[in-house]
Amino acid sequence: VVGRLAGVRNIGDGGSSDVMAPNVVTPLQGIREHFANCEIVYNSQATLESQVQQAKQSDLAIVVVGYTREEEGEFIGDSPDTVSMAALIPRQDDPELAREYKNYMIENHHYAPDELRIKSRNGTFSIGGDRESLRLLDADVQLIHAVAKVQPRVIVVIVAGSAVVMSEWINEVPTVLMGWYSGSNGGRALANILSGAANPSGHLPFVIPNDESHLPFFDRDAKSITYDYWHGQWKLDRDGNKPMFPFGFGCSYTNFTFSNPEIEVSETVKFRCAVRNVGSRDGATVVQIYTGRNDSAIERPKRRLIAFKRVEVRAGETVQIECTALFQNFATRDIENHSWFVEQGLWNCEIGQFSGDPESLPVALTINQRIELYRS
Repeated sequence: VVGRLAGVRNIGDGGSSDVMAPNVVTPLQGIREHFANCEIVYNSQATLESQVQQAKQSDLAIVVVGYTREEEGEFIGDSPDTVSMAALIPRQDDPELAREYKNYMIENHHYAPDELRIKSRNGTFSIGGDRESLRLLDADVQLIHAVAKVQPRVIVVIVAGSAVVMSEWINEVPTVLMGWYSGSNGGRALANILSGAANPSGHLPFVIPNDESHLPFFDRDAKSITYDYWHGQWKLDRDGNKPMFPFGFGCSYTNFTFSNPEIEVSETVKFRCAVRNVGSRDGATVVQIYTGRNDSAIERPKRRLIAFKRVEVRAGETVQIECTALFQNFATRDIENHSWFVEQGLWNCEIGQFSGDPESLPVALTINQRIELYRS
């Protein structure tokens, strides 16, 4: 086990979302507990060279990299633009409680050591706020490259709260797991997935691009900025850029097939299909419904998520599912009349497991006349 975040307490953001759990299972601890009969090698003070040698001599290497609250998340700071927010913090009115809280902070709070922090452009540490880059720290990327050269069985675990661009190293490793900030028992959850005790079923709530240039312009230091309609998967689809991992993408230790699509239109739109688990493991997937139009008079995304449903299916079995979409999920705003409406015509709907799924089931929906919804 290598990587700067393998053995540290790292469960999420600070500020208003701070959680100071008294007991946290790190990735390293979870792996050691679950694989108690295996020799788990780890050295928090190891150099790059010794970590690579350690990986080379092992059966496989687990590389834990990513971010901490010190590099992404909430940030106020003490600049003239934000110092006024200090007035929103209640005054301490009970000295005894204040002392008790201070002692609790000392005993339970986690501050990342300097060697774990990402340096900002001006050489100072970036304490929270927006990330400076969508890519991993240079040292993390260097470690992945070096380990992958000597060990073919590499699992990269990424700890982060949002998308990470992986294009410079992903083709060198067979497995990548998005670990998120997984909470006080995250180390055990990680070990359960790596061992196969648990079958993963998560799906991305965003797109991961191949390059930052495929996303809208971003200025970390901007005090204000205006973004238009095109962002994320919608922007990649419009510009013809293939994502590294599309919106809604997820993996499992089993496979699913969809069949027999149906659609029923009333006050809502109901989509039905059969979901079969064709693998040898019980598992879960997320059925996702997307829609778009080829001949729209309005500029709109190629695909827009309008409904989804998580479904658990035993190995070899088939279940029938139904997803309901509201007409407001098809709606566009009429700027002149300050109202929302559904455009008349043919709508192309897809039932799949992620945006642009080549195995998705096509379903046609015809709206015979414009539907007026509500004013706003």
